[in-house]
Amino acid sequence: MVPADVLDWYHRLEDVTGRVPLEKEAELKDYALLDDQRLERLRRKYHFGYVVAARGAEPHIGVEPAFRGCGFVAYRLGPER
Repeated sequence: MVPADVLDWYHRLEDVTGRVPLEKEAELKDYALLDDQRLERLRRKYHFGYVVAARGAEPHIGVEPAFRGCGFVAYRLGPER
């Protein structure tokens, strides 16, 4: 990885967790606090169609999971608003 890629990855983690600045590993758990409003902001910025979360840390986004694995849950999202 080059430094710019690491910095971009860090900023994405801040966007997903809602923690700016993201300073501690424990703050990564805030991914589970993803709500509809933040999800839509992230979709406008990154244009994705799926959300994947660890089992037991599922976000509350008003969408039923498309897949449940042993360690994760995947959600297929509808069209961007």
